[in-house]
Amino acid sequence: MICSEKELGISEDHEGVIILDDDAPVGAPLVAYMGDAVLDISILPNTARAASILGVAREVAALTGAPLKDESGKMKDESGKMKDEGGKMKDEGGRVKAGGAAIEGRVSIEITNPELNPRFVLGLIENVEIRPSPYWVQRRLKLAGMRPISNIVDVTNYAMLEIGEPLHAFDYDVLVGRIGNPLQKGAPAGRIDNPPHKVPKIITRTARPGEKLTTLDGVERTLDEKTVLVCDTAGALSIAGVMGGAESEVSERTRNILLEG
Repeated sequence: MICSEKELGISEDHEGVIILDDDAPVGAPLVAYMGDAVLDISILPNTARAASILGVAREVAALTGAPLKDESGKMKDESGKMKDEGGKMKDEGGRVKAGGAAIEGRVSIEITNPELNPRFVLGLIENVEIRPSPYWVQRRLKLAGMRPISNIVDVTNYAMLEIGEPLHAFDYDVLVGRIGNPLQKGAPAGRIDNPPHKVPKIITRTARPGEKLTTLDGVERTLDEKTVLVCDTAGALSIAGVMGGAESEVSERTRNILLEG
């Protein structure tokens, strides 16, 4: 029998059948393969360090003396610094590079209030393929109370839950089109390289009086003047670290993404 998650009592999702990953053992009881325990932990506002899976694990390790399995350690050398194989990530002074061939001349950044937002990082990823995430990723997101959307959106949410770093992906071609360039959503990459096309400028600032933004949940929100926003020269794109805007969201037609972190 072919069943959906709703028919199996796993969730309310009844759109299509469950496609398990290749490592799923044939003939094994479903509860043995998919069963899991979910811990509901209330994190106090003054303990932001624990607002992630890794953060909670650190607290438990500190309280119990149990060893901490930190997968991010694979990215660091013996001194605890980030590995830089081939010298691609750092400049001559050992600092992480702020630009690169993939993004230089493609987007600029303006921070209007360094006290509220001292640092802002962007990455441009081209020619992405939008598709469903592997089932194990979808499953973990659902157990954490989040709805799987697509591989790009899911990986930003997954990283946020795991390490506590808010991430958001913008449709780069939408940003290009918002400033008057003749590009449509999902246009091929590379056309922005040729003058006289304008380059998107990403700006972090507080909301202006009466400024509004329709967020990913379809709600038009009137923004408080203390709210920190990620914007371009055409207006607000997202509420920084909270929720993105609907206009620049990643969709099935997205081919190039601008990743903030």
